[in-house]
Amino acid sequence: MNRILRFYKHLPSFGWNPIILTVGNGLFPSIDHELSKTVRKQTIVYKTNGEYSSAGKPTMAPYGFTDKKNKSLYKKIIQILKVNIIPDNRIYWLPFAMRKSKEMFH
Repeated sequence: MNRILRFYKHLPSFGWNPIILTVGNGLFPSIDHELSKTVRKQTIVYKTNGEYSSAGKPTMAPYGFTDKKNKSLYKKIIQILKVNIIPDNRIYWLPFAMRKSKEMFH
Protein backbone atom coordinates (compact mmCIF):
# COMPACT_ATOMS: atom_id res chain seq x y z
CA MET A 1 0.00 0.00 0.00
CA ASN A 2 2.80 2.42 0.80
CA ARG A 3 4.30 2.20 -2.68
CA ILE A 4 0.92 2.69 -4.35
CA LEU A 5 0.03 5.71 -2.20
CA ARG A 6 3.40 7.29 -2.86
CA PHE A 7 2.75 6.84 -6.59
CA TYR A 8 -0.83 8.10 -6.24
CA LYS A 9 0.15 11.43 -4.70
CA HIS A 10 2.18 12.37 -7.80
CA LEU A 11 -0.52 11.61 -10.39
CA PRO A 12 -2.40 14.95 -10.18
CA SER A 13 0.76 16.86 -11.09
CA PHE A 14 0.65 14.95 -14.40
CA GLY A 15 -3.04 15.71 -15.04
CA TRP A 16 -4.48 12.45 -13.66
CA ASN A 17 -7.40 12.29 -11.25
CA PRO A 18 -7.04 8.79 -9.74
CA ILE A 19 -9.81 6.57 -8.40
CA ILE A 20 -8.87 4.04 -5.72
CA LEU A 21 -10.17 0.46 -5.65
CA THR A 22 -9.14 -1.48 -2.56
CA VAL A 23 -10.23 -4.33 -0.32
CA GLY A 24 -12.57 -3.25 2.45
CA ASN A 25 -12.15 -6.17 4.82
CA GLY A 26 -8.50 -7.09 4.61
CA LEU A 27 -7.51 -9.97 6.83
CA PHE A 28 -4.13 -8.62 7.82
CA PRO A 29 -4.21 -4.88 7.30
CA SER A 30 -1.05 -2.86 7.46
CA ILE A 31 -2.16 0.71 7.78
CA ASP A 32 0.15 3.71 7.82
CA HIS A 33 -2.17 6.43 9.09
CA GLU A 34 0.25 9.22 8.18
CA LEU A 35 0.55 7.97 4.60
CA SER A 36 -3.23 7.46 4.40
CA LYS A 37 -3.62 11.19 5.02
CA THR A 38 -2.12 11.78 1.57
CA VAL A 39 -5.40 10.61 -0.04
CA ARG A 40 -7.10 13.80 -1.16
CA LYS A 41 -10.70 14.37 -0.01
CA GLN A 42 -11.93 14.62 -3.61
CA THR A 43 -10.52 11.18 -4.48
CA ILE A 44 -13.22 8.55 -4.91
CA VAL A 45 -12.37 5.36 -2.96
CA TYR A 46 -14.21 2.11 -3.66
CA LYS A 47 -13.91 -0.80 -1.25
CA THR A 48 -14.85 -4.39 -1.98
CA ASN A 49 -15.29 -7.64 -0.18
CA GLY A 50 -12.45 -10.03 -0.63
CA GLU A 51 -9.61 -12.14 0.64
CA TYR A 52 -11.97 -14.97 1.53
CA SER A 53 -12.41 -18.25 -0.25
CA SER A 54 -15.82 -19.38 -1.42
CA ALA A 55 -16.02 -21.40 1.80
CA GLY A 56 -15.73 -18.19 3.83
CA LYS A 57 -12.32 -19.05 5.24
CA PRO A 58 -9.25 -16.81 5.05
CA THR A 59 -7.16 -17.49 1.96
CA MET A 60 -3.75 -16.70 3.37
CA ALA A 61 -1.72 -16.97 6.53
CA PRO A 62 -0.22 -13.83 8.09
CA TYR A 63 3.22 -15.41 8.00
CA GLY A 64 4.86 -18.09 5.96
CA PHE A 65 7.13 -20.82 7.15
CA THR A 66 8.13 -18.99 10.34
CA ASP A 67 5.28 -20.60 12.29
CA LYS A 68 6.90 -23.41 14.27
CA LYS A 69 3.67 -24.92 15.64
CA ASN A 70 3.01 -28.55 14.88
CA LYS A 71 0.79 -28.67 11.84
CA SER A 72 -1.09 -31.45 10.21
CA LEU A 73 0.23 -32.84 6.96
CA TYR A 74 -2.74 -31.22 5.18
CA LYS A 75 -1.85 -27.75 6.53
CA LYS A 76 1.80 -28.22 5.57
CA ILE A 77 0.81 -29.18 2.01
CA ILE A 78 -1.57 -26.21 1.72
CA GLN A 79 1.18 -23.90 2.96
CA ILE A 80 3.63 -25.24 0.38
CA LEU A 81 1.03 -24.87 -2.38
CA LYS A 82 0.25 -21.29 -1.36
CA VAL A 83 3.88 -20.32 -1.53
CA ASN A 84 4.88 -22.26 -4.64
CA ILE A 85 1.81 -22.85 -6.78
CA ILE A 86 -0.13 -19.68 -6.02
CA PRO A 87 2.62 -17.09 -5.48
CA ASP A 88 0.09 -14.25 -5.34
CA ASN A 89 -2.00 -15.36 -2.40
CA ARG A 90 -4.14 -12.24 -2.72
CA ILE A 91 -5.41 -13.46 -6.11
CA TYR A 92 -8.68 -14.44 -4.46
CA TRP A 93 -9.52 -10.73 -4.38
CA LEU A 94 -9.58 -10.65 -8.19
CA PRO A 95 -13.26 -11.65 -8.67
CA PHE A 96 -14.35 -9.03 -6.13
CA ALA A 97 -12.17 -6.38 -7.78
CA MET A 98 -13.41 -7.24 -11.28
CA ARG A 99 -17.05 -7.12 -10.19
CA LYS A 100 -16.58 -3.74 -8.46
CA SER A 101 -14.63 -2.28 -11.39
CA LYS A 102 -17.47 -3.21 -13.75
CA GLU A 103 -19.90 -1.43 -11.43
CA MET A 104 -17.62 1.61 -11.28
CA PHE A 105 -17.47 2.09 -15.02
CA HIS A 106 -20.99 1.12 -16.11
